[in-house]
Amino acid sequence: MIRIVHCVPHRGLFHVRGVHSPGKLDELAGLIRRVQKAYPFVHPTMRDGSKFGVKVTSFGDWGWWSDELGFRYVQKHPTAKNPWPSIPPELVAYGLPYIYVAQHHMRGVSASYKPSDWHMGESPSAWFDEVDTVLVNLYAADAALGWHIDKTEKDLQSPIVTMSLGASARFEIKLDGEVHSMVLHSGDGVVMAGASRNAEHRIAKILTPADVAAEQQADLFAGPPPDDDPIHNPLSNGARLSITWRRTGYPRPTQ
Repeated sequence: MIRIVHCVPHRGLFHVRGVHSPGKLDELAGLIRRVQKAYPFVHPTMRDGSKFGVKVTSFGDWGWWSDELGFRYVQKHPTAKNPWPSIPPELVAYGLPYIYVAQHHMRGVSASYKPSDWHMGESPSAWFDEVDTVLVNLYAADAALGWHIDKTEKDLQSPIVTMSLGASARFEIKLDGEVHSMVLHSGDGVVMAGASRNAEHRIAKILTPADVAAEQQADLFAGPPPDDDPIHNPLSNGARLSITWRRTGYPRPTQ
């Protein structure tokens, strides 16, 4: 059952659940496994050489990267030295429903809402046509990602859409002086549009099954999934993937 678990509509923040079937999650995991054989996950580093808590790979014209030169988008995989793989249509199809669900909710709470309010052009599908990078982060069971703002892009107004795959995680975002905390299960999506696009956020913790059970007891937002919508994890060893669609705003690379 598709539903919004948590939202702050006037800030463009939406946590969406129930969009994809277990079979579709398996297919997405298979797609990423196949691609990462040629474009493996690699550790970005800070300028001082310290490693991030996650590994990354990308699809599209640009891929996010960081090393001694700092945060930036690059045209080629840092170790394979090949241009990033193109974004397959089926990957776009995974991200698009989250935007549609959020937009449908916005139209219910604001009669004046229109896609251009979120800098998407005429429609979500038009915006996805302009998405030029899909970043895939790989989290080990003990990984986390600290507080940060996504500001390496030139376009800092159009939405960020992120999908969680694998182990559950605690996601936190700061809006208007308040920390909104959400448990993301496999298949959940987060839309950060409007004011939330440039909000500080983090992955505080990757959750074990025991953590999830405890969170469901203590956190109304986490709430146990209904019997007909169990958590489906297509990954192993407590790993988690985040798949993030962005429009960088940079020119299309020349061949």
